[in-house]
Amino acid sequence: MESIILKCKQCNWQGSPEEVDWEVVETCTGNDKVEVCPSCGSMEVYPLK
Repeated sequence: MESIILKCKQCNWQGSPEEVDWEVVETCTGNDKVEVCPSCGSMEVYPLK
């Protein structure tokens, strides 16, 4: 099984899902947890293919 690598669109940080920070945001359906870049704090973190 391949390990997942995440990348930040803002600062180009790359790392594993264990390294990201999490932030709780309020949505219309309740609270949701989103991944946050540990380097710059951006929520634009996505998996590399």
